[in-house]
Amino acid sequence: MLAVLVLLVGCKGAEKAVYSANKRQQSPLSVDIKSEYKSGERINFIIRNDSDNAVDLLHPKELLIQMQTKSGWENVPILYCPCGASCVAPPERILLEKEGSYEIAWDQKSSWCKDNGKMIPETIEKQVEQGTYRLVLDWELDDSTKTMYKKFQIK
Repeated sequence: MLAVLVLLVGCKGAEKAVYSANKRQQSPLSVDIKSEYKSGERINFIIRNDSDNAVDLLHPKELLIQMQTKSGWENVPILYCPCGASCVAPPERILLEKEGSYEIAWDQKSSWCKDNGKMIPETIEKQVEQGTYRLVLDWELDDSTKTMYKKFQIK
């Protein structure tokens, strides 16, 4: 009896692992990018909806790039709007229709606000270092939120 129970539990665990792996492979989105870029080269991420359903891209204008470090993945600071500027808030989501695409560009610069003692802080931009990076993309389908990662190199 105990042997049968162990076999049943073992099978269920295996089914879950296969299902998770297959689920990742069946993402409705794909990202067109090169695997390697020269330092300073503009990067265009083209996100495509390869499914038969509309997909919501979450925070599409707020670019989230992470750099691989010895301690894991760290967010690269990227401002949506220059420091002190009155910019319209970015959309929370956009609907990517069936077979639709959306493009995001990145100039390989990190950016942040520096207090300079004046009313408007200074916007600082710096070329990122060479290394391994990834685009982090959140999307939603059927009220289920998922995250997709797409790696690339800067040399």
